[in-house]
Amino acid sequence: MKNHDAKFLLQAYRPGGDDSADTQMTAALEQARRDPELGAWLMREQSFDQQVAAKLRAVTPPAGLRDAILAGGRASTPERTTQAWWRGAQAQWLGLAAAVTLAAVTALTFWSVPRTPGLEALAQTALHEMQGSHGEPTIADAVGAFGAWLQNPSTRLAAGMPMDLAQVRNSGCRSLKVGGREVFEVCFIRGEHEYHFYVGKRQDFDIPSRSTSPMLVAQGGMATLAWADEQHVYVLAGTGDGSALKALL
Repeated sequence: MKNHDAKFLLQAYRPGGDDSADTQMTAALEQARRDPELGAWLMREQSFDQQVAAKLRAVTPPAGLRDAILAGGRASTPERTTQAWWRGAQAQWLGLAAAVTLAAVTALTFWSVPRTPGLEALAQTALHEMQGSHGEPTIADAVGAFGAWLQNPSTRLAAGMPMDLAQVRNSGCRSLKVGGREVFEVCFIRGEHEYHFYVGKRQDFDIPSRSTSPMLVAQGGMATLAWADEQHVYVLAGTGDGSALKALL
């Protein structure tokens, strides 16, 4: 299956997983697991679909819509008199106008939903990067004090970062896009293990205002931990089930 065929199917995939038993959907999902770019696209689409569903559930129909539609249905029964025909037509137009109003509200709600990626998209992108065709990472030694801080065995990554993204960019650090937002990657070693660390601006991502516990995503022998502070979003990626990652926080 090619990516454009998989995308065509996955656009109809419901976030709840109700379609996972469908054989065609299964093939498309497997393609998304194999291809990092397609997998990241699916994460963004699923996040967007969930936001749209939440917005639609919050839509309040115009007052009297149900009664107007039912009245239109009752009045649509053929009658012989001109007065009866006019009452029926009037009721039908009222019901149609109410339906158009609801459709307009729904459309406005749909297009107002932002496509800003969240921590889930960032974590999934890092996971696919590790599992798939990974670009050449920047080694921690190339980013000065920040790289040394990452490799220091006593450093706890969630304790705060002595980092300036402008300096990271100027160091030639590898960058990638997540939902059109720039993220930087640094590779470092602790003991016998290699880790990949991703960082971006918090304002570029859809992060809840309240701080939450790091989010763990594990798949195919790889794991990621994603979290945020007041200025940045972070993802730590490595091999295993995530226990080694948690020890670094």
